[in-house]
Amino acid sequence: MMHWFFLGFPVVYASVLPSFQPSSLVSGLQDSENQLAFFSQGLKVDQHYLDPFPSQKGDGGDSNNGTFPTLARRYVYETTAPKSTVWQGVNGVQWDQWSQDVVVKAWALMMEMAVKAPSDLTDLTPSGPSYQLFQSQTTSDGICQAMMKDPTRSTPAYLLCYRTFIAANNYAYGQLFGADPENIDFIIANFERIDTELENLQSTGGTNPGADGFIRAGNLLYLTMGPTLHALNGANICDGGTQAFAVVATGTQEFSANQYVSADAWIIHFCPAFFQLPRMERQLWDLQQGGVPKETICNLNNLDSTARALLHEVTHLPWVLNTNYYQSDPEKYGFYTATSYATDAGGNQATHTKSFSSRNADSYAWMAVYNFWNSVKECQGIKYTGTNQAAAGCNTDVWPSTPDVNGRLYPKLVKNQWNNYVKGN
Repeated sequence: MMHWFFLGFPVVYASVLPSFQPSSLVSGLQDSENQLAFFSQGLKVDQHYLDPFPSQKGDGGDSNNGTFPTLARRYVYETTAPKSTVWQGVNGVQWDQWSQDVVVKAWALMMEMAVKAPSDLTDLTPSGPSYQLFQSQTTSDGICQAMMKDPTRSTPAYLLCYRTFIAANNYAYGQLFGADPENIDFIIANFERIDTELENLQSTGGTNPGADGFIRAGNLLYLTMGPTLHALNGANICDGGTQAFAVVATGTQEFSANQYVSADAWIIHFCPAFFQLPRMERQLWDLQQGGVPKETICNLNNLDSTARALLHEVTHLPWVLNTNYYQSDPEKYGFYTATSYATDAGGNQATHTKSFSSRNADSYAWMAVYNFWNSVKECQGIKYTGTNQAAAGCNTDVWPSTPDVNGRLYPKLVKNQWNNYVKGN
């Protein structure tokens, strides 16, 4: 059975049989203005391609000097393929240094977000300091008395209190996973799999739905790029604005019978639309340098990135989370759409963690993005005002309060207080 995942709209089926030239060699740089700027003495360099963490390179540099000689010392193309992956050419398209750098930096920031999310959630579990502090300060009356009186942590009163506590202390989990108190450990474990299993050549599908018999068996993850990669029926999966997609080798015309790639290996293919996404390192650079108002950057409407798209894709891999595997689990894209499926609408909002959110790639990707940016110190002072806004406090909240470029508002869908606790599914 063919098994592929993609970002964007459904592909348009076509009957095209391309020629294939296998190669994992790296070609020279493509002839583009932005790339050549780094190799032309004295040219101004677009800050889009600057390393936002120059201090880690050992050179403070002069952030006000945009000429090549100074900035070149602060920027190094990162071209080494991430652990357990390989750069693979396809359909005559080879990897260049600039494109590799985009993916490598996206991979690093993706992993940083994926590691931070479960760490922050663990702080809200019974073993975490924030939970223990809250419990010690809970009074003997009010809805949260159960925090002190229920050692089983299972009664509706306890779960209502715990859910309220979670919603107040992690806005990202509150929206994307409905502040689910019963499955927080499950989501923590799933995020941790991204860190522990993504680069593990001997990983298995574990208990992932639909992947419980999967064995990676040492196969590398092949990273390919270009405007075309074809499903077995001839459809170009890059059609329709697709950014990237994960696919098993036997699900493509190009790799199904290729002697250089194992039939059981998996591929992440990066379409042209991926490289048009904002780069998270640029967003951080602009924020840290003060060149763009924080009100503009610290807004979830403006925080999509290559790192988010890549995190989405790796959750599809069967040895990671195998998200959206079943036809009954169609993808829901974007932070607002994913949130709209996280709970019942209105009322006490029973959660849909097991039946939807834990199986949806963008739920993990956008929760990680939202959680990360809420902790960026330069975003401090940013608040969400609107439906279901949090009580006054010092926590940063980058959920958008203002309309997007199309004039659309995105009021929060998940509440932060409920009258009763209703078990989810």
